[in-house]
Parts: sequence; C-alpha cells; structure tokens
Amino acid sequence: MNEARYGLANRVATYVVAFIVVLDTAALIPIIALYARELGASKPLIGLIVGIYAPADIVFNLISGVLSDRIGRKRVFLSGLAIDALAMLLYSLCRDPMQLLAVRALHGCGSGLNMPSLMAIASEVVPMRRVGSGMSLLGLTFALSFLVGIRGSGAAAREMGYAFVFRLVFALLVAAAAVALLLLPETKGEGRPRMGAIGDFWEEVKLLAVPSLAATYFAVFSRQLVKVTMTTLFPLYLAEAWGVPYRAARGLAGELMSLPLYTYIAFVLVAGAIADRRDKREVASAGLAILGAFLFLVPECKSREAVYPVMLARGVGDALLFPALTGLVAVSAPGDRRGRGFGLYSGIETIASAVGGPMAGLAAARLGTGEAIRAFFALPAAAALAMAVLRLRGAGRG
Repeated sequence: MNEARYGLANRVATYVVAFIVVLDTAALIPIIALYARELGASKPLIGLIVGIYAPADIVFNLISGVLSDRIGRKRVFLSGLAIDALAMLLYSLCRDPMQLLAVRALHGCGSGLNMPSLMAIASEVVPMRRVGSGMSLLGLTFALSFLVGIRGSGAAAREMGYAFVFRLVFALLVAAAAVALLLLPETKGEGRPRMGAIGDFWEEVKLLAVPSLAATYFAVFSRQLVKVTMTTLFPLYLAEAWGVPYRAARGLAGELMSLPLYTYIAFVLVAGAIADRRDKREVASAGLAILGAFLFLVPECKSREAVYPVMLARGVGDALLFPALTGLVAVSAPGDRRGRGFGLYSGIETIASAVGGPMAGLAAARLGTGEAIRAFFALPAAAALAMAVLRLRGAGRG
C-alpha cells in the first residue's frame, strides 16, 4: 500500500464520515423501543424489533469483508451508507410494528456493510507504523458520536418527535455520502483470484487459523461480552446489593456506567501512541487484565465512592484495547484480506452482543447477580494470557 497517496483531507474525511455513520446507530438506542411501543408493538415484538438488527448485521459484516477486498472499500462503504440513509427515511414513515421490523432489519444490513469497510479504510489512510494512533483517533470519533447520539436523540425526540430525529439523521447521512464521494479514498487489497462465494467466505474463516488473529478475535469477543454483561447485570446488582429502588437504579446505573466513557475519551489517543511504540499484544494484554480485574472488583463495591475508581479504570482498559486490537487486525491480516479481517472483527463483536445478554442472565440465575459478574472475569483473563503467550513465542506480527 502506497502510504504517501493519502493526504490530510482524506484522513479528516474518514473521521467526519465515521462520526456520522455511528451517530445513526447511537441515536436509536434511547428511542427505538419506545417508538415500537407507540406503534403498537407488544413487549415480545419490541424485543424482536430491537434484536433483528444483530443477525442482519453479522451476515453483512462477513459479506462486507469479502466485497471490500474484492471491489474496494469505498464502493462497499457507499453502498452501506445508501442503505442506512434509506432505512432512516423509512423509519419516519412506519405506521405499524411489522413495517418497523422490516426497516430495522434493513438498517442492520446497511450497518453491516459500513463498519468493516470503514475500519479497513481507517487502517490504510495512515502509515502502518502509526496504525495504532490512527485507529485510536477512530475510536475517539466513535465514542464522541455515541455520546452525542445517545444524549441528543432522546431530548430531540421529546421536543420535536421521532420523525424529526430520523429525518435529521437521514440528512446527515446524505451529507456524509457527499463527503465520502469527494474525499474518502478508495483503498483495496492487491487482489486475489475469484474463488466463488464459498471460496471467498472460506478465505475469511481461514483467518481464524492465524494465531495472532485468533487471539485478537478472542479478545474482541471478551471485550464486547464485558460490555454486554455490565449492561445486563449491573443495574440489577445496584437494586439487589445496594438496596436501591428499581426506579432510582435506572438513573444511578446510567450515571455510573457512563464513567468509563470519559476516561476512554481522555486516554484513547495516548493509548494509540503506546500501541505504536510497544508490541500491540502487550498493550492488549494490559487492557484485558484491567477488564478482568474490573469484573472481579465490581461485586466488592458497595458505595459510589468505592465503584467510581473501578469504573474509571475500566475506561482506561477499553482505551488500551481498541487501538491495540484494531491495529493487530491491520498488521496481521494480509493487505488483500484486510477487509475480511475487519469483517470478522465486526461480526464477532455483534455475535458477542447477541449471546452476551442470555449468557449473563443464565449465569445470574444460577450464581446470583454479583457472582455472575465476577465469574465473567475469566474470559478477559484468558484472552490476556493468550496474548501474553503469543508475545513470548513471537508468533505473528504485533
């Protein structure tokens, strides 16, 4: 890859477009269930509407990985962006829950195409020696977009209505498409002979046999499972162990669970620079160790004063992990399969999101909420050990 061909405008465009693309997902988090309810959906149907996004996203993550290596990252990204924009417009036109279910699935397809191709572009518009710093800036962009989207959409929907939110995001996606067409660079692998659909997907799956990538994807799964476990169990833990009424627990959980985001935003650029100067497997091991310790310590915290530093430390662990793990995918996957590498990355994140809630619920039913949180520390601890072993053996590139 010729690193000199990408200028500052290309890089800025990548981050601007990334902010808007993530905003369309973040903006729906506080309102999609309420919107479904107001359209007349039952509670089980609300769950299906919210959840249908994940399987569509997983399938199109894998498709995106193959296509972005085959025809180029930008083309695939623009296709996903067009689907996303259409979905946001259609959200505003829904008149019953079944229409909303179909649009939600369509939205998952568009986002599934977007994210792997965007991450591949972001890893290639910077020199490979600075890929950690480049990906940390992408992680900062994602975090800021989530913060703005989650906090802003609820207030906007309250004051202006759901349709206003959907159409505003649609307009932003159209603007992002214009920026992408003009300034987003086309990056593409060196090209491989076409092997047909089965062969192409087999090439993607074979990346799991690369030791450094297998450990990376296990770490990706573990990191995402920590997030889902806390989303599922921590509010219940506050109500059960702290004796907080359920109504009050909603607000307290939101306050405490937002704390890692602030340390993540403050530290992620520093973490990217560290990932460029150190072996990325060392940096990932440190981040995973922090997440494991976090899960182990949370059930010991019985007050705000005790849990604040633990929550803030978790943000540092997340900040270390994002540039290290995305950087490992960039340097470990060959250039002609880097799109597939990021397709697997996004797909594994989504799989962890889909299975994490049921796993956490079953563990809590058997062990109790606090002990279930503590039990999940084994996953990031095992992933940290795998990274450390690979580092000691010198397997792959880091």
